[in-house]
Amino acid sequence: MNESADRLPPDLRPVAATSAGLSLKDLGDELLVYDPGSDRVHVLNGTARELYLLADGSRSVAALVTAFLERYEVDPGEGERAVHETLTRLVELGLLRAA
Repeated sequence: MNESADRLPPDLRPVAATSAGLSLKDLGDELLVYDPGSDRVHVLNGTARELYLLADGSRSVAALVTAFLERYEVDPGEGERAVHETLTRLVELGLLRAA
């Protein structure tokens, strides 16, 4: 599969899918997200938590990558892949949507 086909558009502005009635409990290092539609609890690790909270619809995917790279000392290519994979998974789970 082509790696670029797996990437979200850089100008996409992800936002939390709060209209789905999601409930949040911030534990500091992790974020619990309860989805009443599926009756599932999602536990977001530190990286996913930070990206989820930053995804407020005001930042593009490219801006989220930049914010991530500014906070963590990682290889830029690896950091970008991690952000795309995390955001894609959060969209697949219905926790984020396009603004």
